[in-house]
Amino acid sequence: MKKFQDMLKGKGGKSALNGAVLLFVAGLAIFILYGFFQRNIGGGTGDASSAPPQATGAPAAADDSYEAALEQKLEDTLSQIDGVGKVKVMLTLASGDEITVAQDSTTSNSSTSETDSGGGTRTTQSTDTSNKNVIIPDNSGNNNPLILTQSQPKVEGVIVVAEGGDSVFVRDAVTKAVAAVTNVDAYKIQVFKMK
Repeated sequence: MKKFQDMLKGKGGKSALNGAVLLFVAGLAIFILYGFFQRNIGGGTGDASSAPPQATGAPAAADDSYEAALEQKLEDTLSQIDGVGKVKVMLTLASGDEITVAQDSTTSNSSTSETDSGGGTRTTQSTDTSNKNVIIPDNSGNNNPLILTQSQPKVEGVIVVAEGGDSVFVRDAVTKAVAAVTNVDAYKIQVFKMK
């Protein structure tokens, strides 16, 4: 740093050093502003094919409605089992929807041969692969990624509160029914008596 300062002082003193600092600060400000505008303003107009795949709509709301619908179906079905009575179900989901997006892959290969002064030959090969999401327009003219598969969130655990939850037979029947529908292991299904 000292050598740099001495070099600047030799060509104009403090004014050269101040100019270099000012140039550095201006460059840093441009870099920060460019990143800000790229994320906040350019995000909607950028190349949609390189953007990460996103589900349309609000994923959290979709997960909540899926969870609520599944809980309601379980409550309706379990209440029909003899001895269960009124029932409330709470589910825990592992994660959001899993989406697989179609991608267009491009691979390019290159090979370079070099001969050194001693007569030796060296060959360098490189492969470059790039993936782009396949984009299709919808009826509104918006470009969306082509979704190949979309699976609902996996159920991790279930709590059932039932009027007949104090009966061993009811707990067993409810556990088997919930396991059959959700594919959750029996130890992750807990059945309790409703107060």
